[in-house]
Amino acid sequence: MAAFAFAAGCFLPPGPTSTSESTTSPTGTTLETFAGTLVERGSILRTFSVAEAGAATAMIKELEPNTAVGLGLGIVGVNGTCNFKVLNSSAVAGAASRIRMETTQPGQYCVQIHDAGDLMEPARFAITIAHS
Repeated sequence: MAAFAFAAGCFLPPGPTSTSESTTSPTGTTLETFAGTLVERGSILRTFSVAEAGAATAMIKELEPNTAVGLGLGIVGVNGTCNFKVLNSSAVAGAASRIRMETTQPGQYCVQIHDAGDLMEPARFAITIAHS
């Protein structure tokens, strides 16, 4: 049931304990990292702007404790909701958590990390997003 709610779209403000940074590589790819603390039954959503058509990827770089969480990537809709196009409901830290979507046009996109029901304590995380 929870996966259905997230796949249908979600409008959640960012968590109070998250931080964000952005850099541009020599190839023109923008790399963004956001970090914070995810609490039990919680979720944290971040939006980012894509300047050119291409692909966007998100990967959990760090997760402590390394427990399965949900990771979603999508497009910000007209009404401000995040319309998820890719969802991994059992992501853990590392390359296996990488999710990817094609961005067909410049615009606002979103990434979300959420408790998939396995968190027993707050988890510190860092997510890397790469896009045009």
